[in-house]
Amino acid sequence: MPKPIHPVHIVGHAMACPHNDPAAAFQAGAPPTWTPLPVPGYPGVERPYGFLHQREAPEQALDRLLDEALSRAGLSAAERVQAPVLMGTSSLNIGENEKRIIEQLHQSDSSPALEDARWGFMLDQYCQRHGLEGPQTTFNTACSSSANALLYAQRILSLDLAPAVVVIGFEAYNGISFGGFHGLMLLSPQDYRPFDPSRQGIILGEGVAVAVLRRDDKGAVARLEGGDTAIDFTGITVASEDSLARVMRSALDKTGNTPVQAIKAHGTGTAGNDQAEANAIHQVFGEQAPPYFSLKGGLGHSLGACGLVELLSLSVCRDRGFLPASLGYGDHPPQTQETAEEEEIESLPLLPLDTQQAWPEPGRLLLNYFGFGGNNTSLVVTL
Repeated sequence: MPKPIHPVHIVGHAMACPHNDPAAAFQAGAPPTWTPLPVPGYPGVERPYGFLHQREAPEQALDRLLDEALSRAGLSAAERVQAPVLMGTSSLNIGENEKRIIEQLHQSDSSPALEDARWGFMLDQYCQRHGLEGPQTTFNTACSSSANALLYAQRILSLDLAPAVVVIGFEAYNGISFGGFHGLMLLSPQDYRPFDPSRQGIILGEGVAVAVLRRDDKGAVARLEGGDTAIDFTGITVASEDSLARVMRSALDKTGNTPVQAIKAHGTGTAGNDQAEANAIHQVFGEQAPPYFSLKGGLGHSLGACGLVELLSLSVCRDRGFLPASLGYGDHPPQTQETAEEEEIESLPLLPLDTQQAWPEPGRLLLNYFGFGGNNTSLVVTL
């Protein structure tokens, strides 16, 4: 018989995103100041991007946040030696490597070479600096990367394989992702409007987050009940509402099927994915679905980091006593029927929150992270 999976707790955490205070931003209905950037490979084309607050370098932010989270969790030197470190990211330090290659091209006629391009190099460096000597794993499942790292951390702790686990979500600007998403015609030209009838696509953003998880709940800021992850074979860029519904149902079944009070949708702001997710929520919950919302209008889409960045942003909203509305939803005039048909935007079966609500008790939420390429994850969390 397999051992049961137990709830685990986030006992130390730290985060950086395009807003210094994401809860205040959601309360004020104020999105970040997006930065217009030239799209690599597309002369004359600019698209908005969300850099970390005050343009802090993500690599420096991660050092600072590791210190904060490990200190808050009270991890001893001996526990740091044992703790596994799991990083969720879609692009690691590709942005830094791009800068180095460009510098080498300007300085020399010879072909550029990277000092060390292996997958584990970046995580090795941070672990060495912070005394973390446990096993290291990098999760690269697109937008579900750090959500899957949280599920894996829960398994490690349930099996008593370590006293604590450190989970990192990391996403920094890089030209490959920025140009690639534009090439797929998924980047919004100006505003971020998840679930809105006039939505135009994604605004990418940086995000860095660290969480320390334990079995015990001393000093806990969140309780991970569990969840599930599954592969959708429908297509690389197309989400199947049936597949999304299945992973949500499975996550609920695995955590006792206790009712959830709200749903943090993945809510990318693309026509097809928002439609599929709203249809899937309706399929699972019917007309009496709990309120749902997207955080990406206030944070940007931090790809591999969004699993942890969005969870920790919600914990800050919980501390202020409110459930956030979907920034960007309802702020724009509806499209004409002709425009809606041209862009294949249908009416949603359920509408997201357009005004904030009081935080529900006991604050049990379903968190969706649906990855580009077909890896979909849903978590059940009590905040």
